[in-house]
Amino acid sequence: MATKFPIILILAISWMTRSDACSCVPESVIQGLCNADFVSLVVVRSRKPFGDFEITYIIEHKSIFLKNDQFVKSSNTTLLKTANDPSTCGVVLDMQKTQDENSYLLSGRVDEKGSWLHLGLCTSIAVPWRQLHAKDREFLEEGNLSKVCNAPNLQTVESGLPPAQIFVGFRNLSRIRR
Repeated sequence: MATKFPIILILAISWMTRSDACSCVPESVIQGLCNADFVSLVVVRSRKPFGDFEITYIIEHKSIFLKNDQFVKSSNTTLLKTANDPSTCGVVLDMQKTQDENSYLLSGRVDEKGSWLHLGLCTSIAVPWRQLHAKDREFLEEGNLSKVCNAPNLQTVESGLPPAQIFVGFRNLSRIRR
């Protein structure tokens, strides 16, 4: 009887550990971008494990399309952290050989202390820049995202804009995940 207790305890602990999974209510692409602390075209410069469960990326912002006060006040906008696995809401960015291949449209959050940026599967968008539709890149580069996000009623603006102005390549997706 004494030997069964440790086995049951081990099984219970492993079940509780395995039950951690990422789930969230999807937002529209525009809502996801507008709710972020930052939206930026970045180049990923390096990737390193951080502890057992996280990855850190060093990034360089090429263009910042949207930023809130928390991002502006942040002491570090080049260190990005995320969980190391999508099952724990991590966003894994592939490291390739060229700058073009390492360029991403990212949206994410700033930690409470402003010391690093955070990507999460439910709160971020991460898509290779070269996979964005040309009209989507143009939409961002012309500053239209901040106009849409600063509108009094995001739902009205989102549904009122012509399709060419709201993420042509993502019209049928509720979230963009990589």
